[in-house]
Amino acid sequence: MKKINTLECLQNALDKDLAWRKKEISDLKFECENDPKKIFIQKSAILLIYSHWEGFIKNASKKYLEYLNNQEILCKDMQINFIILHLGGVFQEDINYKNYLHRKKFILNIQNLCFVSLMSQSMKR
Repeated sequence: MKKINTLECLQNALDKDLAWRKKEISDLKFECENDPKKIFIQKSAILLIYSHWEGFIKNASKKYLEYLNNQEILCKDMQINFIILHLGGVFQEDINYKNYLHRKKFILNIQNLCFVSLMSQSMKR
């Protein structure tokens, strides 16, 4: 799979993902129009449309995060929601809050983010 490191690559990946979803929904719409008596196809269409919407949002979010990651932007330069996502990775590593080393690792991550942020603010002055 091609690395998503430019806006053009990101747009192409999103367009490709959206295109097959639109085709599948269009095919199902055709089936519904072909035989309006088959209510189960119409009900299935509603579920399919929702699942495609949810899947597209999930994939688009992943691709966007991949794009941002490939930009090598420092956490300190990002909005708070991305810093929270970064710290979520720390939580994912089976942190046992009763374990001193796990708590230490978490605090060091926060201190590092705060220190880098404070350093960049003092350099701007």
